Amino acid sequence: MGLSCTTFFLSALYSKNRYLKLFYFVVSMAGFYGLLIAGTRAAIAIPIAGLGVFLFLSKNWKIGMLSFLLLVGGVGMLKYTKIGEDNRLIRRMRTVFDSNDQSLLVRFENQKALKAYMSEMPFGIGMGVQNGVISPQNKYYFVSICPADSSLVDVWIQMGVVGLSVFLGMHAVLFILGAYIILFRISNPEIRGPLTGMLCGCAGMLVASYANMVYFQFPNGILIYSCFTFIFLGPHLDRLYTKEHEQRTT
Repeated sequence: MGLSCTTFFLSALYSKNRYLKLFYFVVSMAGFYGLLIAGTRAAIAIPIAGLGVFLFLSKNWKIGMLSFLLLVGGVGMLKYTKIGEDNRLIRRMRTVFDSNDQSLLVRFENQKALKAYMSEMPFGIGMGVQNGVISPQNKYYFVSICPADSSLVDVWIQMGVVGLSVFLGMHAVLFILGAYIILFRISNPEIRGPLTGMLCGCAGMLVASYANMVYFQFPNGILIYSCFTFIFLGPHLDRLYTKEHEQRTT
């Protein structure tokens, strides 16, 4: 829902067709509502991080200013005000910014305990070695039963700091190249809008994966890497769009 909300909202900002723009906006709001009622608080990080990345990808200062105001206004309302406190959905999302939230503190304690073990395992405990598979007599039994709580911690446990570094490095390359394609290889706004939304949505998913097991949850993995596929096909799609548009006008 967070990925859909971000992708379709940013697509709506670029679309010139008013009916398509309205469709994008309605789907985006439906995704945002689904995000709120899902109960997963970390999901709010997806549109917030997505808008943050969009500030660097927007070539239109008016659209960039709008996204900046939405980003600052949304975070400011949740963190520094009590607006909508009577609404249980808003009240629940507001706890994301509470540094004393008990759920957050438990996760930090788990990660602190894991760090003591993981310092001796640069390659992790092995792929799939979790849920108590290791014998209770093994010194790393605690690692196998400790809840990962998030996708990034899950990668760290299974593949160690080496695997986590490779995972993050791979995604850094994907995001940098994707941003380059959108900024310098796409000329049509109708193509740039959806691709920008996809890249920003994927960035938000990666940020949210620090708090929750969202990155590899079905069908998120399929959606994320499908978005990257479309982004890298962007120059080809841009040429097809230009060619078809020229044929229609001649």
